[in-house]
Formats: sequence, structure tokens, C-alpha cells
Amino acid sequence: VVDARADPRGRRPQRGYSVNLTLCLRGFTALERVGDADRVHAAAVPLHGRLVHPLGEAPTWHAYGTRGEAIHSVRRHVLSALLIDATEAHYGVRFGFRRSVRHLSVDDARVTLEDARGQITDETYDAIIGADGLRSLTRSVLADRGRLRYERRTSTLGFREIPLGRAEGDAGWIESGALHVWPRGDFMLLGFPNIEGSLTGALYMPLDGPHSHKALVDDAAIRALFAQHFPDAAPYLSPEPGLRVGEAGRMTTIFCQPWSDGRRVVLIGDAAHAMLPLYGQGANAGFEDCLTFDACLDAAADDWPTAIRDYERRRKGDTDVMARLSEEHAAVLSRGLGDPAHERHQHLTRLLVEAAPDRCAMLYDMLAFSLLSYAEAERIHRRQAALVDHLLHGELARSPVDTDAARALLRRHAEDLPPLPPDIHPERST
Repeated sequence: VVDARADPRGRRPQRGYSVNLTLCLRGFTALERVGDADRVHAAAVPLHGRLVHPLGEAPTWHAYGTRGEAIHSVRRHVLSALLIDATEAHYGVRFGFRRSVRHLSVDDARVTLEDARGQITDETYDAIIGADGLRSLTRSVLADRGRLRYERRTSTLGFREIPLGRAEGDAGWIESGALHVWPRGDFMLLGFPNIEGSLTGALYMPLDGPHSHKALVDDAAIRALFAQHFPDAAPYLSPEPGLRVGEAGRMTTIFCQPWSDGRRVVLIGDAAHAMLPLYGQGANAGFEDCLTFDACLDAAADDWPTAIRDYERRRKGDTDVMARLSEEHAAVLSRGLGDPAHERHQHLTRLLVEAAPDRCAMLYDMLAFSLLSYAEAERIHRRQAALVDHLLHGELARSPVDTDAARALLRRHAEDLPPLPPDIHPERST
């Protein structure tokens, strides 16, 4: 593994765009294949729901699933260090840190590398897996050679990491077992608890405008924003200078076709399908890529061209779906989380799921707490959404939905929907 960055083990992470990762059943299923899922579990904080902090009101609890499910919050550099240790120990993987790829030759799988001392070397491989992220050099080289096409779409929302100190109580912020959410119309603050009780804040807001990252010109502007809009979080801001580090992170979606040269160079993870982080599926989708590609190599007896074709066939449609769903969610956030039409639609969907749990499921639950393909989860979601739209514009257009009559109506209509797949609720839970 060639990595331009330094070895993350034993190093203090740099502040920047590296918001905590959230892992769910999909990610842990892949990590079990590596053999280090237990150590990742121990380093992560289980989150069983969201604690929503309305302005001027008491926080409200919203459970993620109906079966005690949890997602897990883990610092990016901690997860990286654990995976490096595991792959070195179990599989003999060699890592070359502070080695930058200066040139990549697709035809003969040759790379030109530069180390931290400026020494240049050429190395040739049997195959190259481009796991080089959003700004993938591997993808750019394949595109320049006419081997693939890709589309880059940038959201109007940006994000900034803002650390918050340990809260009161024995366990600090992790005591609640929740992802903290401060929704404020077209911007919001998310808080990811860390194992020592602190909170990694992620401020999502427009890049431009009155309430925007552009308006946050210095630490004083950030403190003023917190005092006005996040008063219960403001006391936990560090008194030291340095709240504003660098520019706000831009959120980008990548659609790419194909993912390889068809022979020996292939993309994986964000290099193939970067998605907006609002559903927390980026890392999980990348780990699923690895699990699928490994299975394809086994099935093809390490025939790389065959394995690459099968891997892309099995994953491309799924990750396109997840990217689209993430963009749709960003559009909802841009309109504001308090949008009445959206809230009514969501509320009726929850009632539909309660009325017919064998035929309906919340989209988030299918994404995070099942191993359904993203495409199958979307099909079920669209089917339910069409029914809810029909009812909101018809029989329930002007009627209250929290009534026995409305619930009976939902159960009756749900009978026309097909049953959920039998494996939607796996026996094991994260």
C-alpha cells in the first residue's frame, strides 16, 4: 500500500476536514472478514439514536431502529491505525508511507513514486487498485487515457470540523448514546461522541449567504454563531484560538463509468463513487466494495479482468443509488429540516411502518441496519413514498394522521404492498 500521508499510528491527528466516521452493519460485516471488528467496536461509541436540540426547547430523543440497533462513531485516524495493524499482522501487507505517486502507466501497471526525501523510484505491479479517494489520481489518469468518463457534482453545502470539550457527567457526551443534532433551518450542527467523552462537531451550512461558511471569517464569528444558534453547545468550545482551521470542506459526488481499464487497474471506494456524507454511508459503501471485490477475485480464481467486470456489475448500480439518495437528502437540508411538508411526509411514513412492519421500513433503517442492496432499499422506499404521497393528496389531505381511523387506512393500503425481503432484519446487530 502506497500512501502519501504519514503513518497515523501514534500521531496526533491534524485538525481539518476529517469528521468522524460512522460505521453500521454493512461496515462491520466487511471488517469481520479482515478479522479486527472487535477492536474497532472497542474504539467506537455506539449511538442508538439522535438527540435533537431545538433552539430554546428541551432535547428530544429519536431512536434509530426498532430492535435496539446502533451505528458507531469512530475517529478516522483511529480506524485507519487499527486497519493498518490488522492487515500487517494477519496478511503481511506492507505499507509505504510518505510516498507520493508522481506518474501512473496504465498499460504496464507501473508507477513512479517520490518519497519524503525526494528520491524517485519506478515500480511495476501485477495490478493496481486505486483507493485514492475523491481527488483520485488513478481516476484522472484513466480519464485522460480515454478509459473512463466521470462527473463531479459539488453541493451548495459545506462542512467544518469544530471540536467540543467533554460534557458534564461520568461519561461526558457519550452518556446519551446519541448522535447530537442541532437543526437550524438550512444549516445544522452534528455532534459525534468520542470514546473519551468529547464531541467532534460537524457544522453543515451553505458555502455562501447570510448564514454560511463564507460569513465565518474568524474564531469570533464562530463563537457568535454558537452563542446565538447553539447556546447549549457554546460552553464546550475551546477557549484557545484556532477554532477556524482552513477553509470549509466542499461536499462532492462522483459518478464514474467504468471503474477500470478492464484489465489490471481498478477504482474502489470514493475514487469510484464519492458521495455526500449526510447518510454516513461513505466508509460503509467502501468496505462493501472491498468485500465484494474479494468475493469476485475468489470466484474468478484471481482472473483479474473477469473479477473486475463482475465487481463493477455488482456494485456500480448500488453506489449510484446511494449517491443519489445522499444528494436528495442534501436538498432536504438545504430547504430546512423544519419544512412542514417534509415533516408531515416523514411522520406518515413512520406511522405506515408501525402499521405494517412486515411490508414497510424506514429508509435509514434499510441503509444502516440491513444488508439489502442499496438499490433494493431504494425500490422499497420509492414504493412507500408513492403510497404516502397518494394518501397525503387524497384521503388524508385534510385529515389528522394520528387517529385510529388513519392507522386503519394505512394498514389497509399497506396490504397492497409486497412483503419485505426475509433478510431485512439480520440475526446479528451492530
